[in-house]
Parts: sequence; C-alpha cells; structure tokens
Amino acid sequence: MQLELLRCLMAKLILIQKNKKNKRQSNPDSEQNTLDKIEAVAEKLDEIKEEIRGLICLEFLKRTSKNAIESLHANQMRTFLTMLGVMIGIASITIILLFLEELDH
Repeated sequence: MQLELLRCLMAKLILIQKNKKNKRQSNPDSEQNTLDKIEAVAEKLDEIKEEIRGLICLEFLKRTSKNAIESLHANQMRTFLTMLGVMIGIASITIILLFLEELDH
C-alpha cells in the first residue's frame, strides 16, 4: 500500500518537473505554486521513504528472529552441544589465563 503511494507520488513529481521544463509560464505566481507543489511532494516522499525503511528493517528483524528461534527448537541437541562447547571453551581459557598469571608471581 505505501509502496504504491510512493510510486504514485514519484510519478506525480516527475510529471510536475517535466511540465515545468516543457512549458514556459509567464505568470510568476503560477510558477511559484508549481515549485511549492514540487517541494511539498518531495518532503512527503522523504517521509514515506523513511517510514518504509523502518518497516522493512523491523519486518526483517522479526522474520530473522522467528527463524532463529524455530531453528533452535528444531535442533535442540545441536543447540545444547554448541552451548556446552562454548561454556567449556570459555572455562578452559579462563583457567589457562589464571595458571599463567600464577606462574608469573
């Protein structure tokens, strides 16, 4: 829905810019109105782009988190063994560093 609105606004902006280039308007007020319209559309486009970026990032984060949790539940043994390996590795490095520190004293 918002992507369609963004495309529509971009198309309108392009049309307004083309009309401005193709037509030499003698009325400065009309030209100023056109410029105001272009600026308003450009501001609206920027707002919509930022909103869409936020929604895309949020959707990506939700989908990734859901996939990660599903993967952890589907492979419980692998998850347990990985966690055990990390804990053993951290503990062994900590013990080695403690021994090396004691040897220096």
